[in-house]
Amino acid sequence: MSQTAYRYRPVLFFALAYLFTWIFWIPAIWVSEDLGALLMAVGLLAPAVVIVLANKDMFFETRHVGRLLECVSAEQE
Repeated sequence: MSQTAYRYRPVLFFALAYLFTWIFWIPAIWVSEDLGALLMAVGLLAPAVVIVLANKDMFFETRHVGRLLECVSAEQE
């Protein structure tokens, strides 16, 4: 893992999220209802995918969350 500081780039996030959302939503207008529903769902998830891919280092640092949750659930028993 690199120890560089996180750089906040909201304009890039909003631009990519908007772009990838509409890349899936526009074709959903002209295809069948089933495929259109699938494309709409994929487009709905596009912002979440963009944030994960843009911040891979930050999300991979959360690998210890599972251990934390195990400790919390063990304390409750």
